[in-house]
Amino acid sequence: MTGRIEDLVKWSRSRSSWGATFGLACCAIEMMGTGAPHYDLARFGMEV
Repeated sequence: MTGRIEDLVKWSRSRSSWGATFGLACCAIEMMGTGAPHYDLARFGMEV
């Protein structure tokens, strides 16, 4: 059963459109904000 869960996690990570955001300065937080959708539902494809 754990093999299937690991496969699901690997599949979901490979299909994710969110890049890894690493940073230690305030600029990294600002860049994360510009890369995020304006509304939360937009990331699930619920936009008109």
